[in-house]
Amino acid sequence: MTNQLTKFWRDITLEINWTVAMTIKVKVAEAKTHLSELLTKVEAGEDVVISRGNNAVARMIKIDDRRQRLDAIRALRSERTERAGATAAEIQAWRREGQR
Repeated sequence: MTNQLTKFWRDITLEINWTVAMTIKVKVAEAKTHLSELLTKVEAGEDVVISRGNNAVARMIKIDDRRQRLDAIRALRSERTERAGATAAEIQAWRREGQR
């Protein structure tokens, strides 16, 4: 098991050197055997490409928390629409204040 793991990580290191940074390429059998380790790497931000033979068939990437960002954007937009707009006089006063 230790020899297999050493070979696996050595192969990954070699593969990383030849591919775009932060991308790991593995064969299907290696992905099955080392899924937990690969998931840990994905959680850390690395991409994993799984290939059958020389053909890439899948990519594992970290899930993007877009829902949280979209909720924050909606909240900001809501807040902005609830506030009264600035008048021309206020904007000019702010500009003069900034020039001091």
